[in-house]
Amino acid sequence: KFIRSRSFDYCMNIKFIEKPDITQARTWNYLLQSSLQAEPDSTKARLAYELIAYVVCRNTTAEKAVILYGDSGSGKSLMCSLIESAFSPQDVTAFDLKYLGSKTWSIKFKNISVAICREIPTKALSSIDILKSVITCEKITGEEKYAISESFVPHCKLVMAGNTLPNFSEVDDTGNRSLIRRFVVLPFEKTHTDMDIDLGLKKRLINERDIIFSYA
Repeated sequence: KFIRSRSFDYCMNIKFIEKPDITQARTWNYLLQSSLQAEPDSTKARLAYELIAYVVCRNTTAEKAVILYGDSGSGKSLMCSLIESAFSPQDVTAFDLKYLGSKTWSIKFKNISVAICREIPTKALSSIDILKSVITCEKITGEEKYAISESFVPHCKLVMAGNTLPNFSEVDDTGNRSLIRRFVVLPFEKTHTDMDIDLGLKKRLINERDIIFSYA
């Protein structure tokens, strides 16, 4: 039965595998056990799969955003690259939390599937009403450079990675609570030293995306 809310209206760089064998995704399992300190059947591993599935599907009723949290060298960028690789270039964008109040940055959320912020700033965030509106798919205003402003409803998922959690110190307690409850944090608990860094890890991980996303 065709159900529009569960369908895909965009193409992804994934070849769906009906019965994926997740044990064959050796690089992914290494990332789970090393960076996330998660066993394959653990609660944290299940959370990782749920977040991947939520990011790639069109359903936005959960009204959540993903935070990949951990020190530098803990594998957050690998996860961002894995997610980005699953989308066509026109369906994914980078964004910077520091410029949320800028209309020329807000327009980045138009007609895309996922927006990725690879570095959460340590300073207190401003214009978090824009952030909340994107997460809850409420109308915002943006404009291309030298163009007229336009209003639109964003339908994208947000993925943010950082060494620190977002700082909302300039927002009142009520605003803090209403926004913070929309974040789902996936902690990366192990930092890899230069001796541990495998320069081929990213390529091997992306090569396993068919298995990983199909399993998720």
